[in-house]
Amino acid sequence: MSGLDLYQTQSALWLVLVWGIATGFCLGGFCDLLRALRILTGLQGEKGSTPLLRVVLFFGDLLLALTASVAWILLCYYTNDGQPRAPAVWGMASGFFVYTQTIGRLTLKAEVALSRLLKQVVGAVFSLLSRPLLWVASTVHKLVRKAWRALFGRAIAKRRERKARRQAEKQKNTPAGSAPPKGTTVFSTHTHP
Repeated sequence: MSGLDLYQTQSALWLVLVWGIATGFCLGGFCDLLRALRILTGLQGEKGSTPLLRVVLFFGDLLLALTASVAWILLCYYTNDGQPRAPAVWGMASGFFVYTQTIGRLTLKAEVALSRLLKQVVGAVFSLLSRPLLWVASTVHKLVRKAWRALFGRAIAKRRERKARRQAEKQKNTPAGSAPPKGTTVFSTHTHP
């Protein structure tokens, strides 16, 4: 068939329709795969979703639309010399619809069940590993604090003592009725009733 032929035989149109149904079926499987990834990762697009979730869902939908467009172009190119025909569109739409209404419904139930099972397994593993990991983290924290105090504890204590002495000398040298130097904070020692 050449690119200039506008007339096609019925068998050629049926072939385009069959390949369109197969392509639509494959697109249904690809859509199912994207949906499974959304369900397993928790990106289901519920109400009150975050902007990041909306962006991820948008790009997932965009990927599906681009894949469908490329599939339609390739279908027309290989079955009909690049000429778009209605049987290609009808075939893709009907193949996609048949997939989503048959296998798609079954896989949705399986995906939801697998997601619940996976969440339970991850939760159980996390709860089993969290206690030993928290114990290790607290032990390491205590050891680091002890090492820090052993290495720098005396220097820190001496610095605090010097600072306290300087403040005490400043308070001692300041007359009782005069205002404190600019930039210092004075705390009152008496309490209000």
